[in-house]
Amino acid sequence: MERIILACGGDKKIVQAYTRRSLPRFNPLPPLPFWLDLLSPSEPVARRISASFGFHPRTLQACLAHYRIPGCEDLGNHLFVKALLLEPSKKNLFVQTGMTAFLNRQYLITVHKRTKPLHRLLPGCRASAFTQTGKLFLSLLDRCAGLLIESFACENNRDIAPGGRDAGPVTDPLWWRLRNFRAALLKHARLLNELAFVGAKYFDAEELTILASIRAKIHFVLDMVTGSLYQMNAVERRMLNGIKKERP
Repeated sequence: MERIILACGGDKKIVQAYTRRSLPRFNPLPPLPFWLDLLSPSEPVARRISASFGFHPRTLQACLAHYRIPGCEDLGNHLFVKALLLEPSKKNLFVQTGMTAFLNRQYLITVHKRTKPLHRLLPGCRASAFTQTGKLFLSLLDRCAGLLIESFACENNRDIAPGGRDAGPVTDPLWWRLRNFRAALLKHARLLNELAFVGAKYFDAEELTILASIRAKIHFVLDMVTGSLYQMNAVERRMLNGIKKERP
């Protein structure tokens, strides 16, 4: 369902919902800085927003299309980001949601197909105004990284492995989930590296420190997942060696 959420920073501590009909009230621009979150926008709405801010037509197509490779690009007056938000899931370890973002010092515009607005990931957004769009954007990535670590490290995660201690990776659903999880984390890590390199001018010293912290968290989870896969592969090697020894 198409939804348009506006959150204003500075002294305007509001989170306001718009509809396609009320969107013309968005002109002139709201107080700076602001965050405009578009949930499953229709092509007409996406084109209207794109025209208002002078975005490149290529970025509009990226917002409306499905993509698998995240990345970022400096387009002169704003940073264009294609991200994959990784959020924990009880069924599949994680859920991967595509998100595009337009970022500069004045605004953050996010486009995605989550069922819930992104500001719900940041409960404090309603209570306190933000003054830095870069810090706000990084807070979203940081929140997702924190939720991943909590979900992966919790004791309940061992209930996901129905294959048992002696199950080989090929027959254990957890092995495949971890394998896909690791691939998604690698994409996320590459995006963070690009943000630190390509988008450095859009972040101040404090924000770059936050970015470094998020990168460290993602690499921490990546090391945990890689270690788990290594242990499961070692179990299968022992099983295969045992089978070979039993053969006449």
